[in-house]
Amino acid sequence: MFEFQFQGQFKKKVDGKLCLSIEIDRPVKIGMIQRAFLQGALSFVKKTNKGFHYSFGDLSTMSKENLVTGNWEKPHLAFALEFAIDRLIITHPGETPPSLGGDIPESPADCKARKKGAPGSFPGWNTEDTYTMALWSAYIDFPSWQILNLPGIRPFNISNFFGEQVSMLFSPFLFSLFEIKTSCLFCASSLQFFLISFL
Repeated sequence: MFEFQFQGQFKKKVDGKLCLSIEIDRPVKIGMIQRAFLQGALSFVKKTNKGFHYSFGDLSTMSKENLVTGNWEKPHLAFALEFAIDRLIITHPGETPPSLGGDIPESPADCKARKKGAPGSFPGWNTEDTYTMALWSAYIDFPSWQILNLPGIRPFNISNFFGEQVSMLFSPFLFSLFEIKTSCLFCASSLQFFLISFL
C-alpha cells in the first residue's frame, strides 16, 4: 500500500477533463491469455473507479494519416482526478490549507459524494484556490512491483502490462497530469499536460 499527498495551485485554467495517468511510449506484446487476464484485472479497477480508462495502445495498427494527426493512443492507465483522489480539500484565498504528513480532513460523506459524482459535490478546478490531495491504494506494492489484493486474481508483476519500459514511469514523474479537451478522449492530439505549483 502507498499514500501520496500533494498540495498546490494550478498555474493555468482547466477547461477540459483533468486526469491522472501512467503511460508508456510503445505497446507491449502480450498473448491472448495474458491480455484476457489483464483485462479482467483492469475491469475490476474500472468498476471501482469512476472515470477510469485504459488502453493497451494502438500504434501498431494506425495509418500514417492517424499518426500525423495524433489520432492514436499510447498504452496507459488514466483516472479522472476528482474521482481518483482519496481525499481532497479546497482552500480559498486567505484561508490556511491543512498541513501535509497527517490526516487530510475531508468528511466521509463529502468524499463518497465526490467519488460518485453527485451534483454539487465538486466545484471544479481553478487557479485561485489551493488543493490538498491524498492518493492511496492497497492494490499496488511498489517495493515488489506487484498488483495485488484483486478479488479472484493472484498477485502479478506490473511489468506484465508495461514490459521493459516500466522504468520510464519514474522519470521525470511517477504520474502525469493531463487535460482532455476534445471528443477524441485519450488520443495523443487531445492531451495537454499540466503543471501544478506545489507549496
